[in-house]
Amino acid sequence: MKFWSVFSVVTLALVFTSQAKTLSNEELRSDFQSALSLASETELFIGQIEKGRLLAQFQAGHADYLRDAAMRHASKLRESSRDSGDRKIVATCAEQLESLARELALLSTMSGNDEALPKARERVEAIKSSITAARAEL
Repeated sequence: MKFWSVFSVVTLALVFTSQAKTLSNEELRSDFQSALSLASETELFIGQIEKGRLLAQFQAGHADYLRDAAMRHASKLRESSRDSGDRKIVATCAEQLESLARELALLSTMSGNDEALPKARERVEAIKSSITAARAEL
């Protein structure tokens, strides 16, 4: 009997702690602002790559750092719970952050004269626009 009591308490504790965290509107706005900041920093980063101002090791390391940050933010958004109206907006932001992470993975090895850089910049601008549009729907 004692075993089942302890088992029930532990199970309930795990269930309640594993539930998705509900984000307040303020936290959600902050997360969207962070997503926009990451996209803006990526645009600046592309400019530095285009101008050839970065050492290869720094470029790879900074791209990885930004990519990890984008993935962390996307995971946080995906794990949060919102009402059904905001869920789609949150999913859009998470998807855009994942797209940004993919772009950053590519940027880690590009050089300043890489013909793919202008296309990468366009994709990052589109990501930023999508996040801005989603934020406006909050």
